[in-house]
Amino acid sequence: MILKQAFEVLSPMLKMRYENVLRRSLCVSGGLLNDLHSLYLEYAVRDVYMPRPILTFFGYHYDKDDVSFECVDEIGDIILIAQLVRDIAAIHDDIIDEDVLKFGKPPLSVLLSAPVFDERAYQEKRLTKRGKDLAILYGDYLYGVLGQLILSASRLHGSAIVESLGELVADVFRVTNQGQIYELLMDGRLIEHIVAFEILELYRAKAAHYCYAFPFEIGLITAGASSAIRIKSKLLLLDIGVASQIVDDIAGAFPDLLDQGKDTKGELQQLRRTILTVLFAKTEEGKAFLLTIADRFSLSDQEIRMLKETMIKSACIEEAISQAQDVLGNYEERIKQIGLGMSAQRYLMDLIQVRIRDNLGQIERNIQLL
Repeated sequence: MILKQAFEVLSPMLKMRYENVLRRSLCVSGGLLNDLHSLYLEYAVRDVYMPRPILTFFGYHYDKDDVSFECVDEIGDIILIAQLVRDIAAIHDDIIDEDVLKFGKPPLSVLLSAPVFDERAYQEKRLTKRGKDLAILYGDYLYGVLGQLILSASRLHGSAIVESLGELVADVFRVTNQGQIYELLMDGRLIEHIVAFEILELYRAKAAHYCYAFPFEIGLITAGASSAIRIKSKLLLLDIGVASQIVDDIAGAFPDLLDQGKDTKGELQQLRRTILTVLFAKTEEGKAFLLTIADRFSLSDQEIRMLKETMIKSACIEEAISQAQDVLGNYEERIKQIGLGMSAQRYLMDLIQVRIRDNLGQIERNIQLL
């Protein structure tokens, strides 16, 4: 399995490269920011498999039937752009969702809610206004680091590539933030009036672009791939991203069904508009539950437990799984028709199998045990 090989060989190299680039970029500020930098650096390298840079790697080698994982230096630090975009988006997303756990540890916003910014911050379990404010500003601070990273690519790939990458980065932030804004506005609508298609389109904007389509396109642009290959790849990877977001929804709301070190209790507490809550609202169990909470915007811990129990009984999780499978469709044939070499084809096949199909299968099996 090429994905397993990439994670075993490429991921450690990319993680080390990313940490070194961040240390060089952050050390110039010094002073009071040092403690914040330390907490961020730990947060940044929790994503040990570095799937976004790996997507960029295979996008760059899109036409190869066989590729060596030792070829990282050929693309240079461009390979890290999507990871830094991920950090910026994730820091803001953690605040919006009020997450208290990310990859098994408190996210940056919770760490910065601690009275002191050292090892004791990892005992923090609450999110304060100060922590949110610091995390928002720190995430914005990273835009400058990202700009420097993009500009540095001109030495290796020339100004034309840098210009194209700059346009791509601007577009991914525009689309992602538009999706995030739309998600918040959707919270003002009655949940029973929202249809699943709207949520899937929301996922396409707020997550699928920056997590999947964007990293792969960075590699394609840098390698000079045709517009036809870029368009076909983007459409497929956006669908992979939508299905992946459905997996994340289930894992975050039900860690017992799929343990991925995530806990999005805040989404359930505020009854955010996710594929799970929207599908739940269409069921008889969901309609009855919504009547019990009336128009309140925040649920108690006891009500969250009741919500999760009722969701499982309603079969909305099984329906969400079906939605993910429908989005992917006949993905094997779609991958073959893009015009990629065998290495990229095999990686995308493995990605869908491991990230989506295997996880959905585990969720289905665990539901049967409840």
